[in-house]
Amino acid sequence: SSHLAVYSTEHLRVFANETSKTGEVRRKYPTANLLVVAHVEMQDLDDDGTESPVLVISFVDMVTGSVLATNRHADGAGPVHIAVVEHAVITHFFNTERHKYLVDVSELFEADR
Repeated sequence: SSHLAVYSTEHLRVFANETSKTGEVRRKYPTANLLVVAHVEMQDLDDDGTESPVLVISFVDMVTGSVLATNRHADGAGPVHIAVVEHAVITHFFNTERHKYLVDVSELFEADR
């Protein structure tokens, strides 16, 4: 059974990297100024011109204007629901190929220095 250890350093919560033998920690990315944008693009699949929707989720830092990350979900469509909880972004959307709703969880951590 694996577990996640949580440590506190100067009021900044960090997580232990369970895959590291050095015991390094990863700092959560602050999400107070995070903008999450969702849109659907149509993408050609075959030579016959068949198109399929692709749900694109972009994470934007509103202070710097930089795009932190972009997730692409093949066959993803609306309705799309997004929640930002601490350092995670939870996205709920419909998959047109599987004909069911899916949930994606993306965790944001500061880049290694």
